[in-house]
Amino acid sequence: VPNVGDEVEQTLRRALESAPASRPDQLVRALMGLVQLGAPVLPDQPGTVAPELARLRNTDAEAADMVEASAALRSGQLQQALVITRQYPTSTPAVEIAAKAAAAAGDREEAFRILERAGRARGDEMLRTQAMFLAADAGLDDKAQQVATQLVLSSDAETRRRALEVQLELAGRAGRWEEVAELGRRLLEDSTLDLSDVRRDQHVIRSEERRVGKE
Repeated sequence: VPNVGDEVEQTLRRALESAPASRPDQLVRALMGLVQLGAPVLPDQPGTVAPELARLRNTDAEAADMVEASAALRSGQLQQALVITRQYPTSTPAVEIAAKAAAAAGDREEAFRILERAGRARGDEMLRTQAMFLAADAGLDDKAQQVATQLVLSSDAETRRRALEVQLELAGRAGRWEEVAELGRRLLEDSTLDLSDVRRDQHVIRSEERRVGKE
């Protein structure tokens, strides 16, 4: 049976070799994929992507640094990843890598702060949504609820749906069954939301079952 990881790596290496000089974005995607699979960025190591990384650095030094930070994160060099990303306080990829490094170091509250602070400063709902999910998964319920309460007012339907999902999960976790029922109705009745979303439907079904069981 062919190894899926090997096939992915071969595909990425072919993409790396064929990426034209005029398309550094293709080079970045291939390099990011490879370093996340564990490809080394230092020269003289088997499977190194150092020559391609040097080629990227000639055209986009910041993108090259993000690849290096991702490689450091993948290899457990968390401090090195943070040192690199702190040079780019306005870069969304840098913020995301810094948050992952903090979480990998066991400080999920700091990871939340990194995402939420940057998201609020830039008005970036994607970063704030990541912060909300991270807080919910880490058991930082108050922080997750605070962000969800704000994001549920978003003009973007997908952001609203995700915020409602988190509010529903937190309410169920705390046993607030009337709130669970109300949030479930809001999710199902809002015609602007994607009604095919499996995660949302499962939340509603499980929450309604819990509510009925309590009655």
